[in-house]
Amino acid sequence: MAAPLLSIHKLVLPYMPFPAYFVASTAPINIEDNNAKDIPDPTSLINEISQHLNEHKDQAEVLIVVHGYNTSKADTEDWYRSIYKHLTEHYNKSRSEGLLLIGYRWPSEKVLPKSSEGGSCQNKSQSSKKVVLGKLQAATQALPVILGLGSRWGIIGLIGGMIASIASIIAIALQASKAGIFLIIFSTLTILSLITVSAIFTLVALRLVVYFRDTYRATNFGVSDLVELIRQIDTTVVKASPAQDRSAKEEDSKNNRIKLSFIGHSMGGFVVTNTVRILSDVFDSSSIGSLDITKKGKKPSSFIGNVFSLERLILVSPDIPAETIISQRANFLQSSLRRFKEAYLFSNEGDMALRLASPIANYFVYPSNRQVGGYRLGNVMVRNFTEKDSNGNLVKKIALQKGSPMPSGSYGMIVRLPDENEPLINLQNGQNVPLSDQEHLTYPLDYVYIQDQLPLSTRQEEIALAPNQKPIGEFFTFFDCTDYTEKYLDKGRQKSAGLVSHALRKQALSFKDFMRLTIDYFSGKIDTHGGYFSNGETNPKKGLKPEAAFTKLAIYGLACVGFERFLIELQEEPIFSEYTTYYEQILKDVESQPVFLSLTDNQKEKVILSHLLSSICRDKGIQVLLSQERYALDVLESNIEQNA
Repeated sequence: MAAPLLSIHKLVLPYMPFPAYFVASTAPINIEDNNAKDIPDPTSLINEISQHLNEHKDQAEVLIVVHGYNTSKADTEDWYRSIYKHLTEHYNKSRSEGLLLIGYRWPSEKVLPKSSEGGSCQNKSQSSKKVVLGKLQAATQALPVILGLGSRWGIIGLIGGMIASIASIIAIALQASKAGIFLIIFSTLTILSLITVSAIFTLVALRLVVYFRDTYRATNFGVSDLVELIRQIDTTVVKASPAQDRSAKEEDSKNNRIKLSFIGHSMGGFVVTNTVRILSDVFDSSSIGSLDITKKGKKPSSFIGNVFSLERLILVSPDIPAETIISQRANFLQSSLRRFKEAYLFSNEGDMALRLASPIANYFVYPSNRQVGGYRLGNVMVRNFTEKDSNGNLVKKIALQKGSPMPSGSYGMIVRLPDENEPLINLQNGQNVPLSDQEHLTYPLDYVYIQDQLPLSTRQEEIALAPNQKPIGEFFTFFDCTDYTEKYLDKGRQKSAGLVSHALRKQALSFKDFMRLTIDYFSGKIDTHGGYFSNGETNPKKGLKPEAAFTKLAIYGLACVGFERFLIELQEEPIFSEYTTYYEQILKDVESQPVFLSLTDNQKEKVILSHLLSSICRDKGIQVLLSQERYALDVLESNIEQNA
């Protein structure tokens, strides 16, 4: 048979209550390589996946996890195994009986690989040093002819010009005639050669950073192969379904649809969102509206293909434009992102991987004439603090001061619904906001910033929206983890440390803060890009680091069971015992509210737990902007009208 597009094998762990698979695109790192040879036919395993989904029918659910840029195959598989282990330890009771985990690997390339994962210039058994030297050799060999000649003549000119310039300086010292003219000529030659060599060296360095190469592979291999995987499963599920089940699916497609959720980290967020965009049914009648840009009138369905329904999207430090969550004509992901029933974003202002590589790369490719075009979604900030005006009313503070401390009580969760008669729907700093102050809180995008002086609402207001149309950003729940901290023991003493930054608790980081973060990021002291998944470090020689217990609990939990079940499951987690007194106090506070008496027992429990979650986030240094829709549907069990 022809070489397969995908390599699939089952993940094997000691305890496996539900199936998990590792799926890798066979696309090569370099097009000259042949990674698809000797790879087993994946058809049997796709049939196995489809059989599991058919057997569980209404409870079938698929969670696909996609890694980011600069990730090796071994590291990727280890991460997927850790996710599986976490789900079985924390959500084995509340998860769907038909859950199936797929860890998807697209052909990412490591900047500094420990060994070769396939390449025309290296052997897999080579040492890391030889592999890096091989990558450098390949990069120079692949230079276009004109750049290759330019580099050779530039180096010759640079060396020759420097020698001649030194000779001219000596001649001037010896008072030789016309030595000054030769010095000017040779100095000019040296400068021109240096400029040529520097420009070519910059291009080689950009290649070695592999960001552009990874972007190409993610776009042309990662996305298309993931699309094909989902299409193959979709087709196989339909073929394997008995005729009577197939007709039942047509009659009651909503209840029989297989839930499809995603976790996308870094460039994996780009892979996920573009995959969904391609899979979206553009001829779905409910998604067709007017050609008028400002009068869309579209309500795209969550249905994908014959059997899938988009459920939850979790983006962690996504390497996609920040303006992706602004509704506008240029937002090519707008309709596909709306198809998810739940959407979450975990971000970090101090994510240096996104602040360094992405803005430089997107300066060349992103069609914007403003600096803001280079900002990435993984760097957005939530600033949910307010201040009193001269009349004592609560108003949103728009201007942020770089380097200034965050006002006390700024952390926690905030949400606001259109119904201003419900005081319980507003969580501000872990507490209720007085009903009289609610009218002074503006819509959610006022609390989301892409730079210290620019909330997303400012950018959204520049774009024409149809009447009553919601900005896409309002469908997201934002977790700003910039100041996220966890506790750990050091020589018997309890300490705390930031997981994705130094947790300085400032309104906006200064240039000095970014420089310090950059140094510590590249030295390995702090992982500003992937610290959300840290397992901690217990070896003092390597530097003690806490485990990212809460973010792992939240990211994996929201992806696996959704916001409503995540709230309820908090009571089963070890962290709940630390907040027993908080829980009792919150219970007393909300019971004193007259509106609380009209709630059902389920509503009361979830209202209390949402306050508890806000308290946990406050203590962890996380700022959360909860989607209006999430609170209405999952806590108050009411519906709010959507207009996509």
